[in-house]
Amino acid sequence: DSTEHGADFLLLDLYFSDGADPAKNSRDGAIEPYLIYRHAFRISAWTGRNYGFGPVADTTFVAGVDLNYKNTAYNPHKKLLVAGPEFEFAVAKGYLKAAFLVTDEYDHNGIVGRSEDFNPAWALETSWALPFAVGAAAASFEGYLNIYGPKGRDDFGHETRTEVLFHPRVIFDLGQAFGRPGVVWGGFGYEYWLNKFGADHHVVPGSIQSTGL
Repeated sequence: DSTEHGADFLLLDLYFSDGADPAKNSRDGAIEPYLIYRHAFRISAWTGRNYGFGPVADTTFVAGVDLNYKNTAYNPHKKLLVAGPEFEFAVAKGYLKAAFLVTDEYDHNGIVGRSEDFNPAWALETSWALPFAVGAAAASFEGYLNIYGPKGRDDFGHETRTEVLFHPRVIFDLGQAFGRPGVVWGGFGYEYWLNKFGADHHVVPGSIQSTGL
């Protein structure tokens, strides 16, 4: 959602694991809701001055939060706070954005039974929505690529690693077939999550994720 003074991004994913990633005290797969919220403050709307340069059409300031819960033995309750500048690139249609952020993360480690307070870290978050057409059908290539730097040691004493979350998708305007263009969209995508929560995937089972959407 976008207005003259800023824009909001809200995403809620619900993940269902198989038995290789079980829920606590169960052979069934775990369930994990994951929420991402970002708000971009459009500085130019408040100052009357554009902050674009080169291929950048404008610069905004972004702040937001990630929240998650997963019913495994680890029992994470992730709370990630982010803030920093975001650059909006000039594209013919849609949008392409990249934000350079400072992060501060808190979590819960059910194995050792206490909260985790990580070091502040850097992050790069990119997002895009690039419309195109397949014949007369409207479509869009959308998604995000987020990279989060190491954030110190976890409660097991392991050094955290750089985390990568890649989520591209192609969606089509299904509403066109019913005379309601832009109302209903559907398509397919892919998600790749390397070193999930900063855990080294060579050491911690379940910290690499690859799935179709």
